[in-house]
Order: sequence, then structure tokens, then C-alpha cells
Amino acid sequence: MTEEGALIDVTPQQVEGRSAKNMLRFSPRRGTIAPKGMQAIRMTVRKKAELAVGEYRAVLKIIASESQNPDADGISIRPKVAYSVPVIVRHGQLEADSELINPQLITQNGRPTLTFWQTLTGNRSVYGNFELVDENNVMVGEIANVAVYTPLSRRKVYITLQAPVTGPLTLNYKENELYGGKIELAIPINIR
Repeated sequence: MTEEGALIDVTPQQVEGRSAKNMLRFSPRRGTIAPKGMQAIRMTVRKKAELAVGEYRAVLKIIASESQNPDADGISIRPKVAYSVPVIVRHGQLEADSELINPQLITQNGRPTLTFWQTLTGNRSVYGNFELVDENNVMVGEIANVAVYTPLSRRKVYITLQAPVTGPLTLNYKENELYGGKIELAIPINIR
């Protein structure tokens, strides 16, 4: 992950000692799903006996493509859809801490946007939701499911506001407990 939040391809040497790829087994590797159908993917994790304490990550890429039907008439659009699902394996006692720093109001794509850095210290990733509220506790912006993966020390976050605002605001962050976190942060912001 880059500091801007984009996922990029890396070489095995760049993630040596942090990759979960060799620990994971999944099936099926290939399949056909009928329209409106579903397919369960089973995954197992096999950790080595002397595995060092830490967080290990891989990305499961699921590529969906439409089957070819030579009998179809007319125009057909065949999108190729791909999903990247992060898979995180944690081993041992892990800690993380985070701060929200340098909030600024900018205009992005013609809309008011709050931008700031979310820092990360420790040996595990954080994953949570942001909410921006005014002095009456009315939500004026939000963004969900934001991750900062190790080894990053910070990530840029953008929250598009529902409308232009002024005055005191509070930026709240709550880490998702389902993914092992309990970090909650709140910082005051005054927009003039």
C-alpha cells in the first residue's frame, strides 16, 4: 500500500519476511458461478513452527469474467471484474497505535474535502471508520473501511463533506473490533 492508499504489485523480495502467501491454501482455485449464484472459497492457514511474532499479509485476487456464448444475438458487453481481498495472518502479541494529524480543508473535484494523515506505530495494521461531526453532533462527512497496513508509518485520508461547513467540528475514528482493534480517536477541528 502506498501512502495515498493505493495497492500496488510488489516483488517477493520487497515483502520478504512479511508475506502470508506460503501459509495459505484455498479451494476451489477455479469455478463457474451461475447468474445470481454464489461460490464459497475455503481457506486454511498453516504457520511454520518457528514463525516470528508479527503480521503477515497476502492479497487474494478474484477475477470474474463472463462466459462466452456464441448463440447470443445483438450487442453484448463483457466486463472483466476483479476483486482484491486482503488476507492478514497475525501471530503472537501485536500492538498498534495511531494518531490523526495535520487536518486541512481542501477542494477536490469541486467539493469541500477534509484531508489529514493517519499515523501508524506498532507491529500490526489498523482498519476502521471515520466520521466528521459538527458541534450539534450532526454528521457532515464519513468514510468507512480505511486500512493502514504495516510497514507504512502513515496514510493520507480524504473525507468528502456533504456540504460546505464552518465552525467547530470533531473528527472521530473507531477501529473495527472484528479485525482485532480497539483504537478510538477524536480530534477537534475549527473550519473558518
